[in-house]
Amino acid sequence: GEKDGECNFIPQLEKDAQIPKLACLKMRECRTVEGIVWVWMGEKKSTVGPPEQGDGLDTMDPMTGKHEEYIINDFQIDLPYDHSYLVENLIDPAHIPISHDATPGGGKRENAQAYEMIVDKQSISATGFTGRYRTVSQKEKGDDFIEVQYEAPGIIRQKGMPRGKDNPLRFGAALHCM
Repeated sequence: GEKDGECNFIPQLEKDAQIPKLACLKMRECRTVEGIVWVWMGEKKSTVGPPEQGDGLDTMDPMTGKHEEYIINDFQIDLPYDHSYLVENLIDPAHIPISHDATPGGGKRENAQAYEMIVDKQSISATGFTGRYRTVSQKEKGDDFIEVQYEAPGIIRQKGMPRGKDNPLRFGAALHCM
């Protein structure tokens, strides 16, 4: 029917003709979360729900992508490597000044510095972990950490105040690596 996605009409068929079985698709469990359509491809019902934001952005207008408190930058990019490589790089901010030296929007070797990185040991599980990082110079200024959450197999969430504790700019990211 109209609400469950079942095909009940094909305009090109003759009147009163039966819909051919080969024209029908198997129904799949679908949900839209964070602007992404999630489809459960398993034969049995999903035992794990799609990822949940929990960061206040769930009140974003789904049609416009606008939010009254945040500036949303939503984009997709295809990269020529496996999602696990991207996950590894997103979790390690210290690689940016070296690996992305002189690239557009990248880093500068001369800005490379030590990081204080902490993984919450009690959070480590098959579904991910949480932790935090900041540069040594941020630590010396008393700046807070950037919080990191990894949700296996490919979601990285980060939030914090990257410009220092005295700057009201807040940063948040939900990076879906597929």
